[in-house]
Amino acid sequence: MEKIKLGIIGCGIAANDLHYPALRKLEDKFEVRLVCNHTEPKAQKLAKKFGEIPYVIDYHDLLQNKAIDAVDIALPIELNHQVSRDAIKAGKHVIVEKPLAKNLKQGRKLVNIEKQTDLVTLTAENFHYKPVYQKARELIEENLIGNISIVRWNIFNNLRPDNKYYKTRWRREHKHPGGYITDGGVHFIAGIREIFDDYRFVSSVKKSINPAIGNVDTLFIKFSAEKGILGNLNISYSTNSYSNEKLVINGTKGSIIIEGNHLKLFHKNVLTEEFDFSNHNGYTLEFEDFYEAIINNGKVKCPFRESYKDLAIIMEALNKAKTI
Repeated sequence: MEKIKLGIIGCGIAANDLHYPALRKLEDKFEVRLVCNHTEPKAQKLAKKFGEIPYVIDYHDLLQNKAIDAVDIALPIELNHQVSRDAIKAGKHVIVEKPLAKNLKQGRKLVNIEKQTDLVTLTAENFHYKPVYQKARELIEENLIGNISIVRWNIFNNLRPDNKYYKTRWRREHKHPGGYITDGGVHFIAGIREIFDDYRFVSSVKKSINPAIGNVDTLFIKFSAEKGILGNLNISYSTNSYSNEKLVINGTKGSIIIEGNHLKLFHKNVLTEEFDFSNHNGYTLEFEDFYEAIINNGKVKCPFRESYKDLAIIMEALNKAKTI
């Protein structure tokens, strides 16, 4: 099997905790040849995990390496546009962490670049690859819960100072609009779009409960979807005494409840079936998709233009939100 020679730009949380495990499972498909981070200790650490491979501290040195076929970009959000553009210009296939860019203007530029290149460009939005949302869509299409009326998704978390994401300075002192709401919110927009068609914004409100983590940490969105579905997406990263992530889809014949990678199907308030996708968080699947598209000159599930739609939706909600 032909291996893709991969370079990794950015050696932080995403590269270590999310991408590294997936790439280890796909060692028959990817050979990580070189890693890059602007601080040497982080570059050394990740290089060692991949078996003492070389590292550089300037990403241009990685892009100039002719042995590298593709790059995995896992950087602060404000750098995604520039580094992705430079990578494509250098002739590298690109997989870049979400959100696609720090704002819609930069996102549109990347979408336009994508239209003009034959290289594979994929945004690492794992929610577009998570089987739990695909299963929910399948159950709905099979009419197992009837006509849907109400959808409610609560994402209530508390970012404490000991949280690894809280400790990331660029996340707290964010240069991208919306801070943690944008960074995490695109996930849930992607999940909604995997399940439902015809998303339409209705209204939104926002609030800052803890200014230490940015100018907004709470966003409630009201939306509609096909056939009169009314939905609420409620996100807060400052719920000090309670944490929960639950998606409830109510239909005329039954309901679907999703918590994490676990799906429950109810009929008349009775649990009738459960599906556990704990071993399928989407990261391995997105890299597999990236590989197949490169090898077979195919298309990916989440090109730049798809993740741009996720970003546009969360940006619309933030821009139109009333502050309370």
